Amino acid sequence: MLVADTNGDGRLSKEEASIDSAKELITAIEAADVNHHGYVTEAELISEICKRSDLNRDGVVTADKLQHARRSGALGIAPEARKK
Repeated sequence: MLVADTNGDGRLSKEEASIDSAKELITAIEAADVNHHGYVTEAELISEICKRSDLNRDGVVTADKLQHARRSGALGIAPEARKK
């Protein structure tokens, strides 16, 4: 999140979420804004990423689960799709 938070306010706005470094997480970023105030906090984003990564709902998010979520596109645009 720190890379995409270009103004350093601890939140990601829609504009910041549209930059290349955030596109891989765009689905998670958009879903994390549950109150529709136009930005997400780091805590909101982490919560959404964990929810999307814990596919077996055991309450544990491992590096393998995060990697699978990333590669599958569950967090946004899959890295393989971005190359096309």
